[in-house]
Amino acid sequence: MWNGWLDDAAGGSHMRLDTCNGELDVSFVRLDKTDGEIAARGAYVRDEIESLMRADGLIADDKIYAVYYDGSSTFSCGGGAWPPALRGQVAALYLHGAPDGAPPCDSNSFAGVGDPPGYLEFAMLHEIIHTLGMVAEAAPHHNLAGHVGDTPSDLMYAGSSPWDPSVLDLGHDDYYDHGQAWPDLAKSAYLDPTPTDSQLPP
Repeated sequence: MWNGWLDDAAGGSHMRLDTCNGELDVSFVRLDKTDGEIAARGAYVRDEIESLMRADGLIADDKIYAVYYDGSSTFSCGGGAWPPALRGQVAALYLHGAPDGAPPCDSNSFAGVGDPPGYLEFAMLHEIIHTLGMVAEAAPHHNLAGHVGDTPSDLMYAGSSPWDPSVLDLGHDDYYDHGQAWPDLAKSAYLDPTPTDSQLPP
């Protein structure tokens, strides 16, 4: 669902997803710590999930992982890496998170077949883009560690207004097709088709 939205917004480019026998390759993993132990990490739930997956040999060096964690967080509904400041390969949603001052994460439902993407779809794409290294601090509207602050309608917005995503990089000057030296989603090696001047995360 989120990949179809990206394809429309990016004019035919989308994330290259791992498949097995022509179907999306989905794995189920039972982590070696309890939900309570993981949630106790606070802002570092994503880091703990990736660490546990890596310890079990479940992280390949050339992949980014979209993880739907059927557990909780007291900090947020999701998290991503943000290289080079925070290196990692996991973008995660915490399906039963309960951050202070916000509705429970499981009050959001997944979009149905044929429906437009909703909060959970946009949130996963948001965390994947963080994990690819965006939004860079050099970007003109960079805000709050890897986000933009120019409009709440931007996929990568964070700020005081409610997030209402519908736009991929307003003005194409921060993280998509901006033509500058900092990381650019339009050049990501994880896109299909692969850009001729493709970039790996910093």
